[in-house]
Amino acid sequence: MTPVVERVVATLALIVLLPLLLAIGIVVRMDSPGPSLYRATRVGRRGRTFTLFKFRTMVIDGAVGPKVTAGGDTRITGAGRLLRASKLDELPQLVNVARGEMRLVGWRPEDPAYLDPSIEEQQALLDHQPGLTSPASISHRHEEQLLAAAVAGGVNLDEAYRRLVREKAAEDGAYLARRTGWSDLVVVWRTVGAVGRRDSPSTSGAGGIAALDEVYRSYDEVYAGRWGWDRPGNVAIAKEREVVAEQLLDVDGPVRRVLDIGAGTGGGFPGLFPGAFRIRLDVLAWRLGAADPPGSGRAALCADGTALPHPDASVDVVLLSVVLSSLPEGIGRALLAEVSRVVRPGGAVVVYDFRVANPRNRATRRVTRRWVTGAMPAFATTSASVTLAPPLARALRDRTAHWYGPLGRLRVTRTHNVIVGRRCVF
Repeated sequence: MTPVVERVVATLALIVLLPLLLAIGIVVRMDSPGPSLYRATRVGRRGRTFTLFKFRTMVIDGAVGPKVTAGGDTRITGAGRLLRASKLDELPQLVNVARGEMRLVGWRPEDPAYLDPSIEEQQALLDHQPGLTSPASISHRHEEQLLAAAVAGGVNLDEAYRRLVREKAAEDGAYLARRTGWSDLVVVWRTVGAVGRRDSPSTSGAGGIAALDEVYRSYDEVYAGRWGWDRPGNVAIAKEREVVAEQLLDVDGPVRRVLDIGAGTGGGFPGLFPGAFRIRLDVLAWRLGAADPPGSGRAALCADGTALPHPDASVDVVLLSVVLSSLPEGIGRALLAEVSRVVRPGGAVVVYDFRVANPRNRATRRVTRRWVTGAMPAFATTSASVTLAPPLARALRDRTAHWYGPLGRLRVTRTHNVIVGRRCVF
């Protein structure tokens, strides 16, 4: 939609939603003393500031504290928690859209104190109008929980938020560079779906890692045994993706240093590069020691893949054993951006993930070559579909291999992609 059409749509929406807006305003006033609306100064297109409208969600009296709010902030009112959870506190921004200060889809307008024009990704945003929603606002809809987890891990709240702003700027900037009218409609649709979905926040940060640790430790032997290397079906799946990855790989020079991210159970490509020095990385230390891969892993490192402790261009190949499809999109992009930093020119990254959404887990999404390319613009990518549906593959290989080959050759039965990106040499 054009900006003019969006202004008309926003005006009509305000008229239709007027009873709801009035009702929310009354609830806010009754819940705590103070005005119904909160007015904030935000940066818009070309760096011009404007007044952004939201329903007030924090107390007025005694509301002294940082500008940024994390999960558990005592300044948030009872009504405010409900409004934030449902995102209804953002509805007054339809006024900003009707006035032409914002669009329905753009980048989320930021406080001048946190927008740094000297950072290229943030400077690029100023060429576009901010929006009521954005891809980053969807992937970071649990922003307060992410900040709370960072603070629990010892990170200063202000610094944690600045990191988050940089991460969101990179995601929204990549989208705005290729936006279309149709893609804007998709973002709006995804926003509606995200607001109505009751899912869990990211497993990034101290609080999330504790939850992830609990999940893995709760797996019983029957579940964990499905992924053991002693099962012919698992061996067949691993061999297939390794053969395809080898066919797609194109690395300049020798491969001496391999980083296997998310390799707590042995990694997704245990047989690749047997002569290389392999660093296995996982956020849970005990998983690194739980199962050694049948490859050449010679080092183990407990760290977060979005903040790798490696110098720029210091790794020949990165193997992504982490399941990107289960991560929030913003975290996935941050991980790929960090991978882009550590891979040397001429080096490569190998991704193995779902090409279709996992039907057993609605929180997952498919990981495509186009998505990876968008997150790693300095890489030239190729891909191939692999893997007969894992439960079927295991059943066939464990009992009989007669139908495994014919079924595995049908694209419709292949559930995963192997995506290989080679860092361009400039």
